[in-house]
Amino acid sequence: MVTEGKANVLLIVSDEVPPTKPLVSGFKSELAAHCPNCKIVQEVNVGVTEWGTKIQPSVQSAVQAHPEINVVIPIYDSMSQFVVPALRLTGKTGVVKVGTFNGTPFVLDYIQQGSVDMDIGESLDWIAYATIDGHVRDLCGLKSPAALNVPFYIFDKSNAKDAGVPAGYDKGYGDAYISGFHKLWKLQ
Repeated sequence: MVTEGKANVLLIVSDEVPPTKPLVSGFKSELAAHCPNCKIVQEVNVGVTEWGTKIQPSVQSAVQAHPEINVVIPIYDSMSQFVVPALRLTGKTGVVKVGTFNGTPFVLDYIQQGSVDMDIGESLDWIAYATIDGHVRDLCGLKSPAALNVPFYIFDKSNAKDAGVPAGYDKGYGDAYISGFHKLWKLQ
């Protein structure tokens, strides 16, 4: 996403969801550390049950009230289904960039269609393998890793098709982790 280091962000959050606060805190600290000319122009908190009724009008209002907004960050990528129409209705598609997190297939399709600019994805299957590995270690009295150590993958227009057309879950991340865990677990 090209903002030349001058992102004026509309941040959409759902404070009721437990991971939101650490995600937002991390986002804000990284923005402050690595993009001193970037700023959050407005932050909108929308409860999960209200995504379908409040995200679209909130985005429309924000980009009209603050024409300097050039990036919308819906903290969870499923929120994008309400951001995309808001930008279309305000004539901001392609002008205001959309970057998000999760790697949900329909959002990766939005990238392929040019409606969303980037999505930081994570393989749910890889997370499951890493989680099982940690729990089995605990059960066996072995030291468990402090973190899952599952990588993120940044999908954009250059690689979104790696997730399939249409996009599917757990595509685009590779599959070396499967044989790696099988070897670790002495299953092969």
